[in-house]
Amino acid sequence: MVLSTTRMVFHSFPILLKGWELNQHVTSKELEERASLNERSLSVILTRLVRTGILRSVTGGKIRGYMFSRDPRTIYLGEIVETLEGVRSFNSCREILGSVKCVIKCDECMIYGAINGAYNDVYNKLKLISVYDYVKYNMTEK
Repeated sequence: MVLSTTRMVFHSFPILLKGWELNQHVTSKELEERASLNERSLSVILTRLVRTGILRSVTGGKIRGYMFSRDPRTIYLGEIVETLEGVRSFNSCREILGSVKCVIKCDECMIYGAINGAYNDVYNKLKLISVYDYVKYNMTEK
Protein backbone atom coordinates (compact mmCIF):
# COMPACT_ATOMS: atom_id res chain seq x y z
CA MET A 1 0.00 0.00 0.00
CA VAL A 2 2.97 2.30 0.60
CA LEU A 3 5.69 2.09 -2.04
CA SER A 4 9.04 0.67 -1.02
CA THR A 5 10.89 3.90 -1.92
CA THR A 6 8.61 5.83 0.43
CA ARG A 7 9.25 3.32 3.21
CA MET A 8 12.99 3.68 2.60
CA VAL A 9 12.69 7.46 2.99
CA PHE A 10 11.10 6.84 6.40
CA HIS A 11 14.49 5.38 7.43
CA SER A 12 16.08 8.80 6.92
CA PHE A 13 13.81 10.40 9.51
CA PRO A 14 16.00 9.68 12.57
CA ILE A 15 18.94 11.58 11.10
CA LEU A 16 16.68 14.42 9.93
CA LEU A 17 15.09 14.60 13.38
CA LYS A 18 18.50 14.74 15.02
CA GLY A 19 19.47 17.51 12.60
CA TRP A 20 16.30 19.40 13.51
CA GLU A 21 17.00 19.04 17.22
CA LEU A 22 20.61 20.23 16.78
CA ASN A 23 19.65 22.89 14.20
CA GLN A 24 22.02 21.28 11.68
CA HIS A 25 21.44 20.44 8.05
CA VAL A 26 21.92 16.84 6.92
CA THR A 27 23.84 16.20 3.72
CA SER A 28 22.33 14.26 0.86
CA LYS A 29 25.15 11.72 1.26
CA GLU A 30 24.12 11.06 4.87
CA LEU A 31 20.49 10.68 3.80
CA GLU A 32 21.49 8.43 0.91
CA GLU A 33 23.32 6.07 3.27
CA ARG A 34 20.53 6.05 5.85
CA ALA A 35 17.69 5.52 3.38
CA SER A 36 19.61 2.97 1.27
CA LEU A 37 18.57 4.77 -1.91
CA ASN A 38 20.79 5.77 -4.81
CA GLU A 39 21.58 9.43 -5.38
CA ARG A 40 19.27 9.80 -8.36
CA SER A 41 16.21 8.33 -6.63
CA LEU A 42 16.86 10.29 -3.47
CA SER A 43 17.33 13.54 -5.42
CA VAL A 44 13.84 13.27 -6.93
CA ILE A 45 12.33 12.52 -3.52
CA LEU A 46 14.16 15.36 -1.75
CA THR A 47 13.11 17.81 -4.47
CA ARG A 48 9.45 16.90 -3.97
CA LEU A 49 9.75 17.21 -0.19
CA VAL A 50 11.38 20.64 -0.55
CA ARG A 51 8.81 21.88 -3.09
CA THR A 52 5.92 20.95 -0.80
CA GLY A 53 7.53 22.56 2.24
CA ILE A 54 8.24 19.42 4.24
CA LEU A 55 12.00 19.95 3.97
CA ARG A 56 14.12 23.00 3.34
CA SER A 57 17.45 22.87 1.58
CA VAL A 58 20.60 24.93 1.64
CA THR A 59 23.03 24.82 -1.28
CA GLY A 60 26.33 26.58 -1.84
CA GLY A 61 28.64 27.93 0.80
CA LYS A 62 29.93 25.94 3.75
CA ILE A 63 26.54 24.71 4.93
CA ARG A 64 24.74 22.36 2.57
CA GLY A 65 21.98 19.91 3.17
CA TYR A 66 18.42 19.37 4.27
CA MET A 67 16.35 19.93 7.36
CA PHE A 68 12.68 19.66 8.26
CA SER A 69 11.04 22.97 7.42
CA ARG A 70 8.86 22.87 10.52
CA ASP A 71 8.55 21.01 13.78
CA PRO A 72 8.46 17.26 13.03
CA ARG A 73 5.58 16.95 15.50
CA THR A 74 3.47 18.75 12.86
CA ILE A 75 4.60 16.70 9.85
CA TYR A 76 2.56 13.55 9.36
CA LEU A 77 3.38 10.36 7.50
CA GLY A 78 0.20 10.70 5.46
CA GLU A 79 1.38 14.08 4.17
CA ILE A 80 4.68 12.55 3.10
CA VAL A 81 3.03 9.57 1.42
CA GLU A 82 0.65 11.85 -0.48
CA THR A 83 3.57 14.09 -1.51
CA LEU A 84 5.63 11.19 -2.84
CA GLU A 85 2.89 8.94 -4.22
CA GLY A 86 -0.14 11.13 -4.71
CA VAL A 87 -3.57 10.35 -3.34
CA ARG A 88 -4.27 6.70 -3.85
CA SER A 89 -7.57 5.70 -5.33
CA PHE A 90 -8.87 3.07 -7.66
CA ASN A 91 -12.08 2.63 -9.56
CA SER A 92 -12.32 -1.15 -9.72
CA CYS A 93 -10.74 -4.34 -8.43
CA ARG A 94 -9.28 -4.90 -11.90
CA GLU A 95 -6.82 -2.05 -11.25
CA ILE A 96 -5.33 -4.01 -8.37
CA LEU A 97 -6.19 -7.60 -9.28
CA GLY A 98 -5.57 -7.61 -13.04
CA SER A 99 -7.00 -11.06 -13.70
CA VAL A 100 -10.44 -10.30 -12.22
CA LYS A 101 -13.26 -10.76 -14.71
CA CYS A 102 -16.18 -9.19 -12.94
CA VAL A 103 -19.62 -8.02 -14.01
CA ILE A 104 -20.77 -6.55 -10.68
CA LYS A 105 -20.86 -2.78 -10.31
CA CYS A 106 -18.05 -1.70 -7.96
CA ASP A 107 -20.34 0.18 -5.58
CA GLU A 108 -22.29 -3.07 -5.09
CA CYS A 109 -19.23 -5.33 -4.72
CA MET A 110 -18.19 -6.48 -1.25
CA ILE A 111 -14.60 -7.21 -2.36
CA TYR A 112 -14.18 -3.73 -3.81
CA GLY A 113 -15.67 -2.27 -0.64
CA ALA A 114 -13.24 -4.23 1.54
CA ILE A 115 -10.16 -3.29 -0.49
CA ASN A 116 -11.20 0.36 -0.78
CA GLY A 117 -11.94 0.45 2.96
CA ALA A 118 -8.51 -1.01 3.77
CA TYR A 119 -6.78 1.59 1.60
CA ASN A 120 -8.70 4.40 3.27
CA ASP A 121 -7.99 3.03 6.76
CA VAL A 122 -4.24 2.87 6.12
CA TYR A 123 -4.01 6.40 4.76
CA ASN A 124 -6.25 7.83 7.46
CA LYS A 125 -4.04 6.25 10.13
CA LEU A 126 -0.87 7.57 8.49
CA LYS A 127 -2.35 11.06 8.67
CA LEU A 128 -2.34 10.74 12.48
CA ILE A 129 1.30 9.67 12.94
CA SER A 130 3.82 12.47 13.15
CA VAL A 131 7.40 12.06 11.99
CA TYR A 132 8.49 12.77 15.56
CA ASP A 133 6.30 9.99 17.01
CA TYR A 134 7.30 7.56 14.27
CA VAL A 135 10.99 8.04 15.03
CA LYS A 136 10.67 8.07 18.80
CA TYR A 137 8.44 4.98 19.00
CA ASN A 138 9.53 2.89 16.02
CA MET A 139 13.08 3.77 15.06
CA THR A 140 14.85 3.68 18.41
CA GLU A 141 16.77 0.74 19.81
CA LYS A 142 14.72 -1.34 22.25
